[in-house]
Amino acid sequence: MFTSHVSTTSPSLQYLFAAFYALTFYNAAEVVILIFVTFKRYSGCYFWSLLATACGLILSTVGNVVYFYKDDPGHIAPVSLAVLGWCAFINGQAVVLWSRLHILLQSRRALLSILILIVFNAVTLSPPTIVLAILGNGPGSQSIATKTYRIWEDIQLAIFSAQETVISSIYTVQVFRLLAIFTNTAKRKIIYQLLAINALIIAMDVILLGVQFSGNRDVQIPLKGFVYSLKLKIEFAVLGRLVVVARCSYSGDSLGVPVDRISTGSDSCGLGQVQ
Repeated sequence: MFTSHVSTTSPSLQYLFAAFYALTFYNAAEVVILIFVTFKRYSGCYFWSLLATACGLILSTVGNVVYFYKDDPGHIAPVSLAVLGWCAFINGQAVVLWSRLHILLQSRRALLSILILIVFNAVTLSPPTIVLAILGNGPGSQSIATKTYRIWEDIQLAIFSAQETVISSIYTVQVFRLLAIFTNTAKRKIIYQLLAINALIIAMDVILLGVQFSGNRDVQIPLKGFVYSLKLKIEFAVLGRLVVVARCSYSGDSLGVPVDRISTGSDSCGLGQVQ
């Protein structure tokens, strides 16, 4: 979750990290503004999970930047800030995907199962990560704590990536179902765009895993924040296209969620009210 200190990093990596951190902060701050501009009613699971993810990215980026550039890199404050921000944006992004899935998925049992998976992973993976990150990166860290943290980081990254891939795969299957329903060229074009966007999201997770397990841990850390900030910006494109498809296509609840549930702030799927 943390890079090496600036004093032990090559100049080329320093520039790369600075670019990633700057872009992540900018993207996350822009998303916060877009959230309050886009939503008419500040309520619902989708609204709050988007906001938590964006704010978590900002906190994590600030913590990592202070940790990277501070003369005393083992200070507890930037470590705590970064890991708490990580906890918010990792779990927040999963809830964002789950909330969006309500538009397409009919099965309440499937939706409940996915939510249970998200909560279980959050409860079992986040607290150990927070504790190990502080012990392994804080002042006076012992080598055994640092090694344990690095092993655990690989485990939780793989599990969280697998979780997002599962949710994205279910979403992809539901989008493919729409192709069998729509014959209008314009609507099918939107569906293809949704599939392409979802494929891009999955590809970014694969790249993160590849960078992590190829031994480039220092690169993966700032890259992860940047990737999640891109996912947040992509969310607005996805939501807009989904709402267009839903409003044009639902004559009832043939695909599970009536259109009026997308445009109200008190709906069970929690998408909030969009401008």
